[in-house]
Amino acid sequence: MQQINFPFLGNSLIMALVILVHVFFAFVAVGGCCLAFASEWIGYRKNSAFHNRFARGYIKFLSDMMKLNGVLGVAIVVLTIGLFPAFASKLYNIFFWPLILEASIFMAMMALTVIYLNTWETMENRGLHLAIGGLAAVSAVAAGIVINAAHAFMLTPGGYFEDPSLLKAVFNPSMPASSIHLLIPCVINAAMFAFIYSLFKLRKAGDTAYYSWLADHSGTIFAWGILLQ
Repeated sequence: MQQINFPFLGNSLIMALVILVHVFFAFVAVGGCCLAFASEWIGYRKNSAFHNRFARGYIKFLSDMMKLNGVLGVAIVVLTIGLFPAFASKLYNIFFWPLILEASIFMAMMALTVIYLNTWETMENRGLHLAIGGLAAVSAVAAGIVINAAHAFMLTPGGYFEDPSLLKAVFNPSMPASSIHLLIPCVINAAMFAFIYSLFKLRKAGDTAYYSWLADHSGTIFAWGILLQ
């Protein structure tokens, strides 16, 4: 079969660009789901309208953004198969079931996010609504950890090739540490996105009280995340 060569940019660079864009917004999605759930919970406990507004606004943004990022995820699969067929065959053969699991969790996360957003005002049972938000956040984290197993395997396959098994591939030497190292930037990216948005909105005349609070709130989360990372 003839090798496909991407014009101008080359195979490796176009792959890197698509992956980097996808990963950035995937991090925002995972961290955003967690921040939204935590903010709604704080807003509910402290009767804080600003926390509740932030949570709802972020989930509304994510419900739209994840549609685009899902397309980028499909593009990664297509580009990997088309541009690096031997590598794709090996990786997808090893991680077939984890990748099916990740896709299923991602679909569940999208569905829960839509339900979470659309029932914000209509669901009288606030505890149930928080539970839906919590499940969306857990699904986002679970999807990130599952896909990270494949990323970590490519760095540290461990003893897989001497004694092949799916468990050894998934629970490879760097998987636990890399998962923690992945989840913190998810929160960092989400907080950074909110911080930049708040600064943009503050430049315009309008609701300065809320956006000043948002800048402080998201900036504090971002700073603590950077410190932890």
